[in-house]
Parts: sequence; C-alpha cells; structure tokens
Amino acid sequence: GSLACTQLSFYLSRRRMVCFGEVTIMSGAALFAAAPSFAQVLVGRILCGVGVGICGLAKPLIVSELAPAHMRGVLVSLFAVGQSIGLNVFYVVDFILPPVTVEWAWRLLVALGASPALLVVLLALLTPASGYWDLAPVSLSRCGGVRQLAHQGGPEPQGEQEAPMRQLHRMVALEPPQVRRNFFLVVAMMLGYNLSGTLIIANYASQIFAAAGASSRALPIVVGLVQFLGLVSAAAFTDRLGRRPLLLASCALSAASLLSIAALLGSGWGPSLGGA
Repeated sequence: GSLACTQLSFYLSRRRMVCFGEVTIMSGAALFAAAPSFAQVLVGRILCGVGVGICGLAKPLIVSELAPAHMRGVLVSLFAVGQSIGLNVFYVVDFILPPVTVEWAWRLLVALGASPALLVVLLALLTPASGYWDLAPVSLSRCGGVRQLAHQGGPEPQGEQEAPMRQLHRMVALEPPQVRRNFFLVVAMMLGYNLSGTLIIANYASQIFAAAGASSRALPIVVGLVQFLGLVSAAAFTDRLGRRPLLLASCALSAASLLSIAALLGSGWGPSLGGA
C-alpha cells in the first residue's frame, strides 16, 4: 500500500487518493467480518493492509502540503496521535465486547474498524471542489499548469511536478551530499521504527500479557494510554524544542526500554513467547 501510494500520489488527485485508500480499507473490513473461511479472512486482511499503507502516506502528505510552515511539525505529528487514539478505542471496545470465543464479537469489532474510513470518505466527498483536491500532479506536469493550482485554492508547487521514481533518483544521485544525508537519515528512522519491535508490543499486547499469566483484558489499555501520552508530549514540543533533541531523546528512551524488555525475557522472569 505504501509503495502503491508513491505512484498514486502522482497520478490521482488528493481527493481520489484518499477515497481509494479508505474504500480499500472498508472492503477489506467487510470481507474480514463476513468471512466464512480463512482464505477470505486473509484476503480481507491484505486489503486492509494495502488501504492502511495508502492512507498512512497520503494523509501526512496532504497535511504537510497544506499546513503553514510554523505549524507543520505539530500538525503532521497529530496523525500519529490520531492512530494512538484509534488504538485505544479498539482496546476499550474489545474490553467491552465479549471475548473472542464469542464469534459475533470479533466480527463486530472488525466491522467497526471500517467506521472511521467511512467518515473520512464522507468528509472527502463534502470538501469543496478546488484545484488542489481535484487535479492530479501528473495533469499539472503535462499541461504546465503549476500556477493553476494556487489560483484554485491549493498551495503553489515549487517548480514542475516530477514522477515519484524521478524524484527518488534525483534525491539519491543528484542532490547535494547534505540533502542525501538527510534523506537516508529519514529512511533509516522509518526502518528502525518498524523493525524495533515497538509495533509488535502495541499490536500484540493482549497475547503478551496472556503469555505472562495476566488474563485481564484491561491491561492493553494501559499500554495504549502510555503510548498516547508519549505521542501527545512529542507533538506538543515538536516546534518548541526542535526535531533533533526529540529524535535523540526518543531513540535513547526506546533503546533503553527495548533492552530492558530483552533482559527480562532473557533472564527467564518474563513470559515465554515462542508460541505467541
């Protein structure tokens, strides 16, 4: 989904890109919730993943394009805050519903996951027409209509629009060393975040606690609240303290936390997660 979004962001308008991603999520959730077999569950889960990947890139992109420079940091970071809120809502609803052994409960929980996507589609369709929302970058590039976008209510692009692969090639091979260094730093941060294990802890909190012998379904809510407080704190100080201090502090804290978890698991005090 994320890889597809790099191309979709050039060939689709912002409105169509958002709607396409959200409709993909809704389709996957519907297949998942009504699945009579594992094959349909798998297809539904794949569609949800593709849709989340598209929206995960499209929404921060739109915010960064529309936000004023002095508020861009906090507004882009609110996307992660919104993800944390959704995760906490999921934990609370899961706690309220019967356990997964009741078949209709997990089906309802999956179906409810499509409700935010439906709301976003409705908002996207109700947004007034403008050049920014309804013109694809490829159309501007072909007709040379760079100024047309600004005249129709959108931000004025900085120069001619380029295809994503051309932008990537220019960034890797043609830009000055300092720009390339920053680009590879961003790539390394994204890889480190996804490979660090923090997403596993958040997504599989229930199984981890169950393996540790803690059967309370309320415990994952605590994990979600801690994550939410951390994200809100980072969003509040992004434009005040600067990116570098927050990045160094978050990396140090994440490394210390992961090392602590590894030490606990290695010492035999923690749960055995080999079959989780």
